[in-house]
Amino acid sequence: MRILLVSSTSFIGKNLAKSLISSGHEVYSLDRTRINNQIPKDKIFLYDICRPETIIQAFRIIKNIDVCINLSGGAGASQSPKSIFQVNYIGVKYLYAACRIYRVKRFIQLSSASVYGKVKKGQVINESSDTFPFNNYSMAKLMADEYLMKNQNENTDVIILRLPLVYGKETSVTIPGLVDKIKTSKFILFGKGKNIIHPLHVDNLTDLIVNIIDLKASNISGLFVLSDNDYFDLRFLLDTIANRFSPKKSYRVLPLSFLYFLYGISNFLNIIFGKALIKKENLFFYSSSRVIDTSKAKKVLEYNPIHGYQNKIFEAVDSFI
Repeated sequence: MRILLVSSTSFIGKNLAKSLISSGHEVYSLDRTRINNQIPKDKIFLYDICRPETIIQAFRIIKNIDVCINLSGGAGASQSPKSIFQVNYIGVKYLYAACRIYRVKRFIQLSSASVYGKVKKGQVINESSDTFPFNNYSMAKLMADEYLMKNQNENTDVIILRLPLVYGKETSVTIPGLVDKIKTSKFILFGKGKNIIHPLHVDNLTDLIVNIIDLKASNISGLFVLSDNDYFDLRFLLDTIANRFSPKKSYRVLPLSFLYFLYGISNFLNIIFGKALIKKENLFFYSSSRVIDTSKAKKVLEYNPIHGYQNKIFEAVDSFI
């Protein structure tokens, strides 16, 4: 099939492009650069999210796209609120409009489990769980999800995949930062670290997307939450990283209440200086505990996550040590 990846230079994009090409698909890319890409340069089309005509031009040139997969996103500290909404919401509307115009059979949108906000220990998340977006990124992702669900049409299947922490070799999120801070003895654990992390290995994700493309069933549109079968707590992840160093590294432990105290001071300073030193996502990292129910994806999309953290987490950590 003819596949269009949007943002194929990301961690997920590189792994997915490799899987799609090895599966025999004809893969094109819509990206902001031709550098560091798995896809041949003559199949990479540059675009500007603020100029929808660049998206339409790529669709017109490629022709007969079967599946469009939107991997674009990001919530980096350097991104302005305007940029976050342009990439994660406005850009999705432009892409889906192009898919409808050119009758793309399936549109796969990668969303985020962050739309559920802080989750209490033991709470199970599924597709019907209430959403509580807590920053610009999670709000923009939720707005895009709701737009796509509201504007579905019979010609294009819309599959929205809400992802937790995605990890793997040379992952770009969370693990590199933790490795660096533990290596330099700068990491502080607030609390006991018993909050649950229910991650998703990148190979489980790419296997599923390849399977979605190959599914013969019609009308598989819907919202799906994903994760591995197994989960671990924050303390396990920190100790795994610390133990990979020789000699073993250590980190400081402080009460979670002290972080909330610092957060209160940060909010006060934010009122005066307009800049928050500690954000809600910092609190959620130490206190949110999310278990994910993937039964819907397993039933409808034939999701079969065979990779787990028992043998994959070391590979992910070691790629940064």
